[in-house]
Amino acid sequence: TYYSVMHIRCHLFQLLLYKEDELMALLVNNEIRALSSQEMGQLYNHSGQLSSEDKVAFNLFFQKWKDRQDIDYYTLFDDDTLYQMGLNFIRENNTSEAKAVYEIGASRNHGRMMTELGIMYADEENTDFFNFSTANTLYEKSAALNDKDAWNNLGYHYQNGYGYDQDTQKAIEAYTKAGELGNGLG
Repeated sequence: TYYSVMHIRCHLFQLLLYKEDELMALLVNNEIRALSSQEMGQLYNHSGQLSSEDKVAFNLFFQKWKDRQDIDYYTLFDDDTLYQMGLNFIRENNTSEAKAVYEIGASRNHGRMMTELGIMYADEENTDFFNFSTANTLYEKSAALNDKDAWNNLGYHYQNGYGYDQDTQKAIEAYTKAGELGNGLG
């Protein structure tokens, strides 16, 4: 069987072997095996480390892989992969994809992704889905999971009356909790 080779330098794989819809990896321990769905997500997040030619080949393969999934392929990825993917989408100004990823994280009760989704809803420049009420609901759920940034954002919203009546005491309480959890701004 003929496989094309993508060289990759990362902690995940030494190289990738692919043919049509099959992707195998040579692991750092010299084992060769098919990639799991979660590893596909991790590789997608590390695809910037590929050479330009290999990146084009991987992106074509990844698109075919996505198209073959019977469900929303994001749901196949673990929380860490989804979180990183969302950050990458934000860096690329791809808010619709970031929102889709973070909504899955929020449905999984992942505090950081709830906070990131809240930040998107609290962005007044994001006219597509700006909504302080939704942002605050996400912050409250994330704060209940002790996310330090959610507590800080709640404090800011109470301080400035964003979606809440302005309440200095609640702002102080939220900032204090954020600080206790390690948020320097809090």
